[in-house]
Amino acid sequence: MFEELTIDNGELMVTLSHEGEGYNGDYDPEDESDAPLIRFTIMERTENENQWEAIASSCTQYPTSLTRDELVKIANRILDSAKNAPNKRTYQALSTMDLLQ
Repeated sequence: MFEELTIDNGELMVTLSHEGEGYNGDYDPEDESDAPLIRFTIMERTENENQWEAIASSCTQYPTSLTRDELVKIANRILDSAKNAPNKRTYQALSTMDLLQ
């Protein structure tokens, strides 16, 4: 079972989760060519310092079978990209970008 991962830098937060998605929409465990995929969600701290608001969310092409170290690397790359280029195009590109380089 996939264990959700969340990291933050005080201003932005990234969560990696599995929301039931696979290569062809909903993950189908009976389809050998399918795999459960990771979704990232980027949140920013609201003016009320105790709350977070989602600003982007997208399914990646990464399976949930990645190691914890690989997940941390992906989450940090997403967090850095969101911090350095906070715009819709960057968020969309993250879903297909090679985040393990």
